[in-house]
Amino acid sequence: MAEINPTHTASQEDIWPSLPWETWQDTCNTLHLWTQIIGKIRLELTPKINHCWEVPLYVTARGLTTSPIPYKSSIFQIDFDFLANEMQVIKNNGEIRSIKLRPMSVAEFYQETMTALNSLGIEINIWTTPVEIPDRTPFERDTKHNSYDLEYVRRFWKVLVQVDRVLKLSWRFIVVKEQKNKDKLRACAFDQPQVSQAPVVLICCGDRRVNNTDYIEEIIQIGITVGRVNEKYAEYMRGAIPQLFEYKPSFESMEAWTNRHTMLAVAHLMIVAKAFGVDSCPMEGFVAGQVKEAFNIPAEVDVYCLLPLGYADEPSKKYGGRFSTECVCYGESFGQAL
Repeated sequence: MAEINPTHTASQEDIWPSLPWETWQDTCNTLHLWTQIIGKIRLELTPKINHCWEVPLYVTARGLTTSPIPYKSSIFQIDFDFLANEMQVIKNNGEIRSIKLRPMSVAEFYQETMTALNSLGIEINIWTTPVEIPDRTPFERDTKHNSYDLEYVRRFWKVLVQVDRVLKLSWRFIVVKEQKNKDKLRACAFDQPQVSQAPVVLICCGDRRVNNTDYIEEIIQIGITVGRVNEKYAEYMRGAIPQLFEYKPSFESMEAWTNRHTMLAVAHLMIVAKAFGVDSCPMEGFVAGQVKEAFNIPAEVDVYCLLPLGYADEPSKKYGGRFSTECVCYGESFGQAL
């Protein structure tokens, strides 16, 4: 398949492509195991950080990357390039090894990856048992997972691009999946059972440090990178955004501003989740200070909402009632009837 046409004007489907689970499930499972192999390489060589934050892959303009990994006196990185449809192992001396991405088993991918590393003088042994999935077949013996549909891999990557772009705003989400951590969170939420029963709970936060100059510049550079901001507009933003935060024309505090934007993101997440058949339960019943202490949340980051996600055991209950439209919607002026 040819690379994406760089002159193509993106449609909404290009930006947020459909990704039906039943259509790409086999490819997803295979890709997941491939990325576990790469993540374990990074885990083995990268200095440890709290909560294994040194392990994830990062979204790039072409796919995913480990970012630089130290090895003896050098560094290397591993990139999934979903446009060129290959994985690259890149060493800082200029050497590169490439693996063509194609339908192949996890065992074959594992062997080719280790061979590429060894050819660059990178000797490493990893624990080859996958984690957090039911099938624990070691990578070198897994011939069952062997699907690779480039069309759906690219769709997945496009979704990641948008998620990465969105989550680099003031919103911060802590994904809680381990039962012990869900139980810990439940203790901060007045013992509400849905916190520990849901497969996943998001701790939805807003970061008040977004008014820092370096952060503003990072946001501007994201816009430049994706072609949405030219240099003239970038200069305007460098002057206008700090003034917005200094004079606060439409909000009273940074906390109010980040709360507003975080809850807009939460609402969007709930709508998207429902489109995939996933139920949600936004919660304000928790002790924020306890949540922040239990999950190492910085002082400048505020917790606004807990969002359990999963599949409801029973149909949702009917609301006890709502105010009439006349009570909440006005025409032209506050309090004036439509």
